[in-house]
Amino acid sequence: MLWFLGLLYLVLLAGGLAEQRLRGPRPAKETDHRLGGSIAAVTAHVLAGLVLAVGYRLLAYDAFLPSAAEVPPPPGLTVTHVDPGYCGSNFCSRILVFGSTTGLPPAEIEARLRAALTADGWTPGRDGALVRPHGWLLDDRLSETHVHGGTVELSGSELTNARR
Repeated sequence: MLWFLGLLYLVLLAGGLAEQRLRGPRPAKETDHRLGGSIAAVTAHVLAGLVLAVGYRLLAYDAFLPSAAEVPPPPGLTVTHVDPGYCGSNFCSRILVFGSTTGLPPAEIEARLRAALTADGWTPGRDGALVRPHGWLLDDRLSETHVHGGTVELSGSELTNARR
């Protein structure tokens, strides 16, 4: 869509230059001001921006595979395994397995993971999950974690499921 707007601008520019060349310079009038052209150009850019924003919202519905870096290990824990991830029909997910460097039980690992995620800005969501916005402004997809013992399922939702 962006290429179409660029092509439209080039056609309008070429038409304006061709008209000026064929007709010659316009006679000056007392009412001629550059303000009208400036207002038209600003209006065209604002409308093009709105069309791009609406187009993005309509077309950007794909789920995303969150990076394992979104869940850094808290002190005393290490990541022992990272699943490469998989995608379903409206979500993508990966599994991270955390282990303790000091031999903590799974319940204590889960408590430390939840505390670290909450301190990092993750908020409680549905079904005991912790959620956090993935993007900014127009991108309202969510990253979602489910913590069970030392295992974290990290998933990314598409736009249509982001606020359900």
